[in-house]
Amino acid sequence: MSPDRRPKEVTPDGGAYDGHLKPFGSDLKKVDFGNPYKFVPKEGPAPGQYENGSDYVKPRVPAAHIKEEVNPERRPAEVTPDGGAYDGHLKPFGSDLKKVDFGNPYKFVPKEGPAPGQYEQSSDYIKPRVPAAHIKEEVNPERRPVEATPDGGAYDGHLKPFGSDLKKVDFGNPYKFVPKEGPAPGQYEQSSDYIKPRVPAAHIKEEVNPERRPVEITPDGGAYDGHLKPFGSNLKNIDFGDPYKFVPKEGPAPGQYEQSSDYIKPRVPAALIREDVNPERRPQEVTPDGGAYDGHLTAFGSGLKTTANMGSKYKF
Repeated sequence: MSPDRRPKEVTPDGGAYDGHLKPFGSDLKKVDFGNPYKFVPKEGPAPGQYENGSDYVKPRVPAAHIKEEVNPERRPAEVTPDGGAYDGHLKPFGSDLKKVDFGNPYKFVPKEGPAPGQYEQSSDYIKPRVPAAHIKEEVNPERRPVEATPDGGAYDGHLKPFGSDLKKVDFGNPYKFVPKEGPAPGQYEQSSDYIKPRVPAAHIKEEVNPERRPVEITPDGGAYDGHLKPFGSNLKNIDFGDPYKFVPKEGPAPGQYEQSSDYIKPRVPAALIREDVNPERRPQEVTPDGGAYDGHLTAFGSGLKTTANMGSKYKF
């Protein structure tokens, strides 16, 4: 390490510069936030009923404006009429109405008529076609004529309305869950009685290499569970402990303690190998401590001799 290097600065402890400060608001005896807010509408004419004059226009500050020369043949700017200049012949909306009737409320009335498939389609329900001249292209006389489509319900004469032959409809009893009876998982012995028998059949397979390793035999389910007991069979009483109770730690408030080396974890001795520092390098600037420029300041509110008035409480 270079002998000309600046030693490491000592950082002051927390709260070292707060001894001259007082808690915020400790010198105030009464705080008034003023009167509640009260909305007052402005008085004035409605839109379109006022005359826009020079009294409502903010006067322009006299100034010298230097502009480029304008072509004398250029069309002058159009004069825009004031607001409401064309509304003198208009009347307020609804001023001529003495009574407004929006009619009776809507009431649904179902139409009377036969159900689908129970009516006979006739020409009375078909809108008559307006006579017109249709110019069509020539059709091949050997073309098959268009098949006639039967009317709606032509094939429903032998059918009866749905449910007309039923006197009583029974949907059965409500569903009732019944658990199946049987051993728990791992407590049963798998036998061939529960396996669906295989249908005898002849399977023709390709020849297998005799040097191929045979398939390993997989043990049945629960083969290794004979020494196990049901979960919780040996427990007589289960205790999950007392409920959590928050207990705050005891200690000084922020800024009221003195930081000492007892709370700092000691550093493990080690050898730090660093590169050489140029002796001509500019030394590090010294940073002033906190509060170095606050000596001329006083505590907030210390200069008030009377009660601070903030107005009344806000009220909507």
